[in-house]
Amino acid sequence: MPVLGLDAADAQGRPLGPAVELLEDPDGALSWERVSSDPGLPWRRSDMQVLNFSFSDSTWWARLRLDNPDDAAQERAIELAMPLHDDVLLTVRSSDGDVQQWRTGDRFPFASRPVPYRYPLFKVRVPARGHVELWWRFASHDGLYDALPLTLWTLPAFTDKGFREKLILGAYFGAIGILMLYMLAAGALNREASFAWYAAYLGSFLLWNYSFTGFGFATLWPSAPVFNNVIIGVSSVAIYLTLGRFTQVWLRTAALAPWADRWLRLLMVGIALHAVPAVLDWYAATFRTLIPLGVLFLISLLAVAARLAWRGVIEARLYLIAWAFWVTGALVYYARVLGWLPSQPWVEYALNIGSMLEMVTLAMMLSWRIHELKSQARGAQEALLHEQRSHSARLE
Repeated sequence: MPVLGLDAADAQGRPLGPAVELLEDPDGALSWERVSSDPGLPWRRSDMQVLNFSFSDSTWWARLRLDNPDDAAQERAIELAMPLHDDVLLTVRSSDGDVQQWRTGDRFPFASRPVPYRYPLFKVRVPARGHVELWWRFASHDGLYDALPLTLWTLPAFTDKGFREKLILGAYFGAIGILMLYMLAAGALNREASFAWYAAYLGSFLLWNYSFTGFGFATLWPSAPVFNNVIIGVSSVAIYLTLGRFTQVWLRTAALAPWADRWLRLLMVGIALHAVPAVLDWYAATFRTLIPLGVLFLISLLAVAARLAWRGVIEARLYLIAWAFWVTGALVYYARVLGWLPSQPWVEYALNIGSMLEMVTLAMMLSWRIHELKSQARGAQEALLHEQRSHSARLE
């Protein structure tokens, strides 16, 4: 079993992915008693910065020993920063003979969390001059594993991190909500369909993000784990459909690129069909094809916008500028996940920052559309007045 000593680095958060050993359990038949006592099992050292088993029907075990070199007992927080993991069992065996075990995940009521937090969080006490053995069992409801970022923290450091996350994400959700209400009001006042579709996109994105980050399960439906998974799938479908419809209306694809408009409609029909397995809680079946289809759809949206921008359509150029922020944020975030960039606050929240800049830019685009509509209305009114004056002059 690999050994990790407690030290000051825990105050910055130490990733445990590269430190653990892994064991695949294809049938899900192994028990903790078996894996903790059988020396013949084929454990292997992890080569992943962040554990990720992707699409797998196997159950996975991980193990690690924490050593405390100090003369006083120490406490640590073990963070599993993925609110959507289905089933995690953590068994802690201390050198003083104590054994603790917790089982939780988003397939269990929120009350199963040992610490009432938006994703699984465990507190362990390591005896003075002693150690604890950590044994994780990860299982999936139907074969889809999200990434499993395991991190070791000192308790004060995690408390500060949690407060900072709530503050930042609260501001983020609030900003999206304000933008959505503004777009709804602007759309109603100007009778412009693009505003309504953009507001629907913001609402879908807000629902998905609030659920994906674990706040929905923690605050709105803590006793409904099945609904929590259903809403993730349904809101994902809604994001693609509302974004697609907004793009069609904003870029006027039916008039300017009818071939592309038909292609986008075909893709949207395929995406809409995924609402059926999502509602039936076939989580893995939903995302097994929705993910590649969604990637193709996003590439198609950008390709259509690029084509129209090349032809000089100003709306398409603005659209590409907005999406450049989101793409940049996504690239920075995933570079951190892959270990190419250090963990800094601006890196951790790069996806949120990029998406916020994208939304603000799109909102500014729509404000520009309001100005254009007013200019057109003013021009039409002035033309009408000029025509009336000319007609009156001829009569005189």
